[in-house]
Amino acid sequence: MRVLRAVLALLIAAFLLLAPPRLLRGLAGVFPRGVTEQEPPAWEGIIELWHIVDFRAYQGSVTQHLRAQADAFCRAHPGVYIEVTGMSVEAFEQRYARGERPDAYSFPCGLLYREQLRPLPEAPEGIAALRGGLHAAEADGAVYAVPYLMSGYFLLMDPQSALLTGGRTPASLDEAPLQEALEAGRLEAPAVYAALLGLTGEPAEAGAFRAGRAGMALADARALGDLRRAEDGNLLFDALPATAYTDQVQYLGAAARTDETRAAIVAALCDFLLEDAQQAQLSSLGALPATGADAAYAERLLSDWNAACGEVVSPDPFLYQRHREALEADALRALSGEGGAAEAFYERLALVLGR
Repeated sequence: MRVLRAVLALLIAAFLLLAPPRLLRGLAGVFPRGVTEQEPPAWEGIIELWHIVDFRAYQGSVTQHLRAQADAFCRAHPGVYIEVTGMSVEAFEQRYARGERPDAYSFPCGLLYREQLRPLPEAPEGIAALRGGLHAAEADGAVYAVPYLMSGYFLLMDPQSALLTGGRTPASLDEAPLQEALEAGRLEAPAVYAALLGLTGEPAEAGAFRAGRAGMALADARALGDLRRAEDGNLLFDALPATAYTDQVQYLGAAARTDETRAAIVAALCDFLLEDAQQAQLSSLGALPATGADAAYAERLLSDWNAACGEVVSPDPFLYQRHREALEADALRALSGEGGAAEAFYERLALVLGR
């Protein structure tokens, strides 16, 4: 039987070599289009991608959006399959402690150590298009991860407070009328953001603002979106992006255990996500592109926010991971009005900004 198969294979090979071209062209119609032309994929397999959620966009689900983008990437790379698993920071920490590891991470700024990632084989070309002030995760000349999406924080004001500021973001909120409006309450935005505004005391939470117990509040984009969607005509307010600072930046990189081939595919996915077409689609989430790509928003507030953030102030992801707790402690001391605390806060902030 083996001899017969070998003879048959040789006869077929000889036929293909010696048969007239006209006959071979005729055979082409026997097979489905593309079967004889398509080259096999360079690599086939599954890339396990953990999407770690520490903030939510203005609307929609970043996890679902990333899955759709990963599917589009896979369609352009036959044989490659990317499984996106969304999880909270707490769930990530539990799985990591059990020794579980993916091939790639989508992670928020400041979460991962450099040692938890591996350098990408080549720096994604899309890095050149990043907004000013936005950092790739780099060390010793190597790129470990790239930002592909960002969000941020807003100052919410009732109409009376908005009149006090003249419809603009105040440079400092220490003025008596504004400070009085910032009732004590749980922080909705991080202490770092509040301290950056020059506040003292604790800004009111978005819930207190909605209940009418505060004239102003700090909120991230998702809290703002929830308030707008719940607006029933009784809650009138203005919202302004108070500064260009944000730590709500999502990164993509390869895990430390990932082999060279998979890491190269992760790098290609990074470039794909930074293409203008993919960046523009972030407007559906009310999120901001990491690049200067044009994005069309249904709400003017979001369009104005995007335009105002041509240059952003964002931490270096590795420095932020190392100094985040100390920075937040400095911010809380500055908010308390402790002498010299504001200066110490700004010194450490400059450090994590890589300045």
